[in-house]
Amino acid sequence: MASSGYSTGRFFVREEDRIRVTQLLVVLLVVASSHVVFALDSIRARLGILAVLVCLHATSQAVLMRAHHHPFAHAHLQVSGHQP
Repeated sequence: MASSGYSTGRFFVREEDRIRVTQLLVVLLVVASSHVVFALDSIRARLGILAVLVCLHATSQAVLMRAHHHPFAHAHLQVSGHQP
């Protein structure tokens, strides 16, 4: 349960033979939890961007490999008498 008043620089106070939390502890927990949420969101965003880049790279490599091994890729060279 929270304390009834403001206690400078304390996280816990003793009131009526009970230990209670102060507003300072509540604010600390809110700020710390928001930092954790933004840090996790930042990591997830970075991993998402990395996954997109890896996917784009793999797709471009697959396209290049298909173009290189396509039966008609070197047809213009074979017609002119050159071998690839």
